[in-house]
Amino acid sequence: VLKRVYENGSTGGIEAELHKEIEMYFPIYLELVNPGGSSLADTSENSIFTTYPVFQWESDYCPICVYSIRVCEFNPVIHSSFSEAMSDVSNIPLSQSEEYLNVGNSTTFQFPVTDAIDLESGKLYVWQVRRNFETSLGTNDTFSNIFLFKIKSVEEGAEILSSISDVLVELIGETQYNQYFGSGGELSGF
Repeated sequence: VLKRVYENGSTGGIEAELHKEIEMYFPIYLELVNPGGSSLADTSENSIFTTYPVFQWESDYCPICVYSIRVCEFNPVIHSSFSEAMSDVSNIPLSQSEEYLNVGNSTTFQFPVTDAIDLESGKLYVWQVRRNFETSLGTNDTFSNIFLFKIKSVEEGAEILSSISDVLVELIGETQYNQYFGSGGELSGF
């Protein structure tokens, strides 16, 4: 309620109400999606074949939020936890003086071809996203959980392909398998 107050202290009978809605929004949700999982035991299910993965996460709608990512190698011989690995040398960001690499307002990020320490087949990696935005009280930082993923080696890939081939032979028979996948077949090399 607004009142006009005159020098003599009277309000002069003028009163007016002012209503203004103020939308307060504070993002809470921040979850990693892919690649990986939150458990070392799930590594076989959370393995990938590419050394240039696409990292995905989900978050509340937040047009003013800035996301940053950190990716580090996890070596179970050296690191006792995912957090400890996250505090070690980072593949992203390349500059070890930076904690996280700013990726803007996007919720996906492709591992870069340059400006990063290359990921290697057969190794384990951990990653985390930091979300920050300005408030009237300063910068608010929120951190996701940490995900672990493994990049499968060529040998592991060959084992998987071999087991898939065995299943295909059982399903369609060896003669048809050789017609499709054998030398000169429509799917040779696949």
